[in-house]
Formats: sequence, C-alpha cells, structure tokens
Amino acid sequence: MNYKHYIYRSSLVICLLQCSLAYAQSFTVDFSEAEGYGVSADKIQINQIGVRWFSPFEPKGIIIPFHLLFKVCQSSFGRLYLRPILTAKEPFCQEVASQADFSHSYSENMGIYGIQINNIGIKTFDPNVPDHPGTVTSFENLTFKFDLDTLDLEQCQVCILLRWRDERTDFDAHLTGPALGAFDNYNHEIERFHLYFSSQYNDVSELKRPEGFGQKQEVFIFPPHATNTLRPGIYRYTVHHFGSNRYIANSGVQVRLWIAGDEQEQLFTPPYQPNNVDSEFWNDNYMVSWVVFELHVAEDGQMTVWPIQRYDINVSPPDVR
Repeated sequence: MNYKHYIYRSSLVICLLQCSLAYAQSFTVDFSEAEGYGVSADKIQINQIGVRWFSPFEPKGIIIPFHLLFKVCQSSFGRLYLRPILTAKEPFCQEVASQADFSHSYSENMGIYGIQINNIGIKTFDPNVPDHPGTVTSFENLTFKFDLDTLDLEQCQVCILLRWRDERTDFDAHLTGPALGAFDNYNHEIERFHLYFSSQYNDVSELKRPEGFGQKQEVFIFPPHATNTLRPGIYRYTVHHFGSNRYIANSGVQVRLWIAGDEQEQLFTPPYQPNNVDSEFWNDNYMVSWVVFELHVAEDGQMTVWPIQRYDINVSPPDVR
C-alpha cells in the first residue's frame, strides 16, 4: 500500500524532532494543508503534513511535506488520540479504540495546529452476543491537536498546556466547568465539575499527567458524546501550587491555550505580586492558586476567553473553584 512507502522516509525527520531539543527548536509542524482518509477501522492516512525547517541559509525556511499513517488509540478514560506508525512494528496504545471506526473517515483543515476528522463511525455492542464485532450506529466529527513532544494527535476542541522549568515548584492544573445534575460537595460546587489530580476525567474533559510528576500537564476539553459543540457554561482554569508562592513568577511557568480553528495559541504567564494580596501572606509558605482565565461557551457554541490573572492565597486543592 502507498502509505508504507512514506513511513521510513518520515522517520528521519520525526527522529530529529524526538531526539534533539536543538533540532526540535528548528522545526515547526503545519497541518493547514493536510489531507487525511481512513485506511481501516483503526488507521488513518494523513498526507501533506508540512514540516518547516529553519536554516541560516534559507531565512524563510524549507518546507517538506510528509505523509504518515496513524494508529487510532484511546486513553484509559476513553478519549481518542492518533499515534504515528514510524516502524514496521505498530506503536503501543494505552487501550485499543474498539468503539471507533475510521474506515470511512476523512479530514478537514483546522489550521496550523490540528485537524478535524469527519465521519468517524461509533460502534455499539450487543452484550448478549460474545465477541460481538460491534455495529456502527452513529457518526461523529472530532478535532485533534498535534503534540510536538509525543508526535500524537490528541482529541480536543480546547487544549490547555501547563509547563514550568523550576524544579522547586509543584504545580497542578485545575479545571472547573458545567456539570448538569451534579451535587455540591467538598470537591466542587453544585452543577459544576472539578478536574484535577484526584478526578482526572469526566464526560467533557480529561487531565493528562506524565508519569514521574514531570513538569508538564495538559487539559483536553471536548463536546459531550454525540454533539459537536462544547457544553454551554463557564469553564475556569486555575494553576495550584503546593509550595512557597514566592517562586511562582520566576518559575518559568506558562499556560498555552488553543481553541480549534484559531491560528494562534494564547499564552499566559503569572503576574507578580498583585496589589490586593498582603505582602505578609505573599512571602510566607501558603499554598496559592493562580486563576488564569475563564472560557465562556454560549448556547450556540461560541467561545470567549476572559483573562482573570488573580491569586488566591491559602487554598487547598479540593477548594479550588
């Protein structure tokens, strides 16, 4: 098949991206011209992925189109992601995406950072029939964003990336948002969910934390099942810090927000000590929350970002609202 012709050619550039930070900083990946189509239930071919290499000899850079086959995988919570097949041996998946069928899928451009896959078959299974192969009963259109660290395409309509460089700091991503029918408790308000390390998945969002407490966390927000728009309401993103708050502004922590269809990511960095926080509290070892922004989703799916940039002092993780 044609896709095998490209696998090993593409591996060279992919290896450079994975293996060397210096090289990775010289590359950008562009999906604005990408075209994809389903090859089988668990594989999709995506062509014309633009890799731009910046060279001192070519100020505008050199763009090389690549064509890759991706395997359909899912996280342990059920969210889909696409993993490139770079060798003759298929890559490892957390779980097999048995409920998704990409056989008749095709792509739609979503700009530089991601791609939309349309006509994904969703299977249902007969519990009374052992080894039932599943029957496609509906179709969905899903958005995926490229992750330069893992080279995966992650399912999300809104992606939020938290990074920091200071090892003295201990940050955690928190997202609160609308949850119809939810009762209030110590962890969240009534009809609100609270996504963080103790509750890493619900029907509209997932928290991805690397093993070993790495200095990176991602939050993915996606529409409820069988819908194409996010659940209406207010989503609030907060970064909580267990340690001394005096290190936050100098920790290199930053938050990047990407909304499907946007050509650019939005970057947030923490403010220095705000005027409304007493210096006595600010310089002590109180836990602190940096309330970064709110995402307001209207009934018609329109999204508006409201920067907050506020600190809350002496807040424990379950108390983040």
